[in-house]
Amino acid sequence: FFALTMTVALPIMITGIGATTGILARTAQAHGRGDMAALRQVFRDGMIWALGLGTLALVLILSVAPVLSLIGHAPTMIEGALPVARALAPGAFIQILFVACAFWLEATGRTRPALYAMLIANVVNIAFNLLLIGPMGAEGAAWGTNIARLTVLLILLGVILTRAEMRPPRTNAPSELRAIAKIGAAGGVAYF
Repeated sequence: FFALTMTVALPIMITGIGATTGILARTAQAHGRGDMAALRQVFRDGMIWALGLGTLALVLILSVAPVLSLIGHAPTMIEGALPVARALAPGAFIQILFVACAFWLEATGRTRPALYAMLIANVVNIAFNLLLIGPMGAEGAAWGTNIARLTVLLILLGVILTRAEMRPPRTNAPSELRAIAKIGAAGGVAYF
Protein backbone atom coordinates (compact mmCIF):
# COMPACT_ATOMS: atom_id res chain seq x y z
CA PHE A 1 0.00 0.00 0.00
CA PHE A 2 2.94 2.31 0.70
CA ALA A 3 4.30 2.00 -2.85
CA LEU A 4 0.85 2.40 -4.35
CA THR A 5 0.21 5.61 -2.43
CA MET A 6 3.67 6.92 -3.26
CA THR A 7 2.88 6.70 -6.99
CA VAL A 8 0.57 9.66 -6.43
CA ALA A 9 2.12 11.32 -3.37
CA LEU A 10 5.73 11.48 -4.56
CA PRO A 11 5.14 13.46 -7.78
CA ILE A 12 2.95 15.90 -5.83
CA MET A 13 5.60 16.40 -3.15
CA ILE A 14 8.46 16.70 -5.67
CA THR A 15 6.50 19.30 -7.65
CA GLY A 16 5.89 21.26 -4.45
CA ILE A 17 9.59 21.11 -3.63
CA GLY A 18 10.45 22.34 -7.12
CA ALA A 19 8.06 25.22 -6.67
CA THR A 20 10.12 26.45 -3.71
CA THR A 21 13.18 27.13 -5.90
CA GLY A 22 12.13 30.76 -6.10
CA ILE A 23 13.11 31.05 -2.44
CA LEU A 24 16.62 29.88 -3.30
CA ALA A 25 16.98 32.35 -6.16
CA ARG A 26 15.58 35.40 -4.37
CA THR A 27 17.53 34.66 -1.19
CA ALA A 28 20.78 34.36 -3.15
CA GLN A 29 20.10 37.70 -4.84
CA ALA A 30 19.37 39.45 -1.52
CA HIS A 31 22.40 37.82 0.11
CA GLY A 32 24.63 38.88 -2.78
CA ARG A 33 23.48 42.49 -2.35
CA GLY A 34 23.95 42.28 1.42
CA ASP A 35 20.32 43.37 1.84
CA MET A 36 19.27 42.15 5.29
CA ALA A 37 15.75 43.55 5.00
CA ALA A 38 15.25 41.65 1.75
CA LEU A 39 16.62 38.46 3.32
CA ARG A 40 14.02 38.70 6.09
CA GLN A 41 11.30 39.47 3.56
CA VAL A 42 12.25 36.54 1.32
CA PHE A 43 12.13 34.24 4.31
CA ARG A 44 8.72 35.51 5.43
CA ASP A 45 7.21 35.47 1.95
CA GLY A 46 8.94 32.19 1.14
CA MET A 47 7.36 30.54 4.16
CA ILE A 48 3.94 31.88 3.14
CA TRP A 49 4.51 30.40 -0.33
CA ALA A 50 5.72 27.09 1.14
CA LEU A 51 2.74 26.93 3.51
CA GLY A 52 0.41 27.35 0.53
CA LEU A 53 2.25 24.72 -1.50
CA GLY A 54 2.35 22.34 1.45
CA THR A 55 -1.36 22.77 2.08
CA LEU A 56 -2.11 22.08 -1.58
CA ALA A 57 0.09 18.97 -1.53
CA LEU A 58 -1.62 17.76 1.64
CA VAL A 59 -5.08 18.16 0.12
CA LEU A 60 -4.10 16.49 -3.15
CA ILE A 61 -2.53 13.50 -1.41
CA LEU A 62 -5.58 13.11 0.80
CA SER A 63 -7.59 12.98 -2.45
CA VAL A 64 -5.66 9.95 -3.70
CA ALA A 65 -8.69 7.61 -3.97
CA PRO A 66 -10.20 9.08 -7.18
CA VAL A 67 -6.78 9.12 -8.88
CA LEU A 68 -6.10 5.49 -8.02
CA SER A 69 -9.59 4.55 -9.18
CA LEU A 70 -9.13 6.47 -12.43
CA ILE A 71 -5.95 4.57 -13.26
CA GLY A 72 -7.67 1.25 -12.64
CA HIS A 73 -6.74 0.03 -9.17
CA ALA A 74 -9.06 -2.38 -7.39
CA PRO A 75 -11.28 -0.95 -4.64
CA THR A 76 -9.57 -3.16 -2.03
CA MET A 77 -6.17 -1.73 -3.00
CA ILE A 78 -7.53 1.80 -2.82
CA GLU A 79 -9.07 1.10 0.58
CA GLY A 80 -5.71 -0.16 1.83
CA ALA A 81 -3.90 2.88 0.43
CA LEU A 82 -6.10 5.46 2.17
CA PRO A 83 -4.58 5.10 5.68
CA VAL A 84 -1.13 5.41 4.13
CA ALA A 85 -2.21 8.53 2.22
CA ARG A 86 -3.52 10.03 5.46
CA ALA A 87 -0.13 9.35 7.03
CA LEU A 88 1.94 10.58 4.05
CA ALA A 89 0.05 13.83 3.47
CA PRO A 90 1.35 15.67 6.57
CA GLY A 91 4.86 14.53 5.65
CA ALA A 92 4.64 16.17 2.24
CA PHE A 93 3.49 19.39 3.89
CA ILE A 94 6.42 19.26 6.33
CA GLN A 95 8.94 18.30 3.62
CA ILE A 96 8.04 21.31 1.49
CA LEU A 97 8.53 23.62 4.48
CA PHE A 98 11.82 21.92 5.36
CA VAL A 99 13.16 22.34 1.82
CA ALA A 100 12.12 26.01 1.80
CA CYS A 101 14.20 26.53 4.94
CA ALA A 102 17.12 24.52 3.55
CA PHE A 103 17.05 26.55 0.33
CA TRP A 104 17.11 29.81 2.30
CA LEU A 105 20.12 28.63 4.30
CA GLU A 106 21.87 27.27 1.21
CA ALA A 107 21.45 30.56 -0.63
CA THR A 108 23.12 32.37 2.27
CA GLY A 109 26.09 29.99 2.15
CA ARG A 110 25.03 27.87 5.11
CA THR A 111 24.70 24.27 4.01
CA ARG A 112 25.89 22.53 7.18
CA PRO A 113 22.76 23.06 9.28
CA ALA A 114 20.67 21.08 6.79
CA LEU A 115 23.35 18.37 6.62
CA TYR A 116 23.48 17.98 10.40
CA ALA A 117 19.70 18.15 10.69
CA MET A 118 19.36 15.38 8.10
CA LEU A 119 21.85 13.20 9.97
CA ILE A 120 19.82 13.65 13.15
CA ALA A 121 16.60 12.99 11.21
CA ASN A 122 17.98 9.72 9.85
CA VAL A 123 18.57 8.50 13.41
CA VAL A 124 15.08 9.66 14.40
CA ASN A 125 13.59 7.93 11.34
CA ILE A 126 15.32 4.64 12.10
CA ALA A 127 14.21 4.76 15.73
CA PHE A 128 10.59 5.50 14.91
CA ASN A 129 10.51 2.97 12.08
CA LEU A 130 11.68 0.31 14.53
CA LEU A 131 8.90 1.33 16.90
CA LEU A 132 6.08 1.84 14.42
CA ILE A 133 6.45 -0.48 11.44
CA GLY A 134 5.83 -3.67 13.42
CA PRO A 135 2.48 -2.64 14.85
CA MET A 136 1.36 -0.28 12.06
CA GLY A 137 2.98 -1.53 8.84
CA ALA A 138 3.27 0.94 5.97
CA GLU A 139 1.33 3.55 7.90
CA GLY A 140 3.91 3.30 10.70
CA ALA A 141 6.73 3.84 8.20
CA ALA A 142 5.01 6.99 6.96
CA TRP A 143 4.53 8.33 10.49
CA GLY A 144 8.16 7.57 11.35
CA THR A 145 9.24 9.55 8.32
CA ASN A 146 6.89 12.41 9.25
CA ILE A 147 8.45 12.64 12.70
CA ALA A 148 11.93 12.71 11.15
CA ARG A 149 10.89 15.45 8.71
CA LEU A 150 9.38 17.49 11.51
CA THR A 151 12.66 17.15 13.41
CA VAL A 152 14.57 18.61 10.44
CA LEU A 153 12.06 21.43 10.00
CA LEU A 154 12.21 22.44 13.66
CA ILE A 155 16.02 22.38 13.70
CA LEU A 156 16.26 24.54 10.56
CA LEU A 157 13.64 26.99 11.77
CA GLY A 158 15.61 27.31 14.99
CA VAL A 159 18.81 27.99 13.06
CA ILE A 160 17.18 30.54 10.76
CA LEU A 161 15.27 32.42 13.42
CA THR A 162 18.43 32.90 15.47
CA ARG A 163 20.46 34.27 12.55
CA ALA A 164 21.59 37.90 12.66
CA GLU A 165 19.68 38.59 9.44
CA MET A 166 16.42 37.80 11.21
CA ARG A 167 16.95 40.20 14.09
CA PRO A 168 15.67 43.78 14.23
CA PRO A 169 15.84 46.50 13.09
CA ARG A 170 12.93 45.54 10.92
CA THR A 171 12.92 47.76 7.92
CA ASN A 172 10.22 47.46 5.35
CA ALA A 173 11.21 45.64 2.22
CA PRO A 174 8.98 45.10 -0.79
CA SER A 175 7.12 41.82 -0.97
CA GLU A 176 9.02 38.98 -2.60
CA LEU A 177 6.00 36.71 -2.93
CA ARG A 178 5.31 37.40 -6.60
CA ALA A 179 8.95 36.87 -7.62
CA ILE A 180 9.20 33.70 -5.52
CA ALA A 181 5.99 32.35 -7.08
CA LYS A 182 7.05 33.24 -10.62
CA ILE A 183 10.39 31.46 -10.33
CA GLY A 184 8.82 28.69 -8.26
CA ALA A 185 6.12 27.96 -10.84
CA ALA A 186 8.81 27.24 -13.40
CA GLY A 187 10.69 25.12 -10.86
CA GLY A 188 7.57 23.15 -10.01
CA VAL A 189 6.92 22.39 -13.66
CA ALA A 190 10.56 21.37 -14.15
CA TYR A 191 10.51 19.05 -11.12
CA PHE A 192 7.21 17.45 -12.19
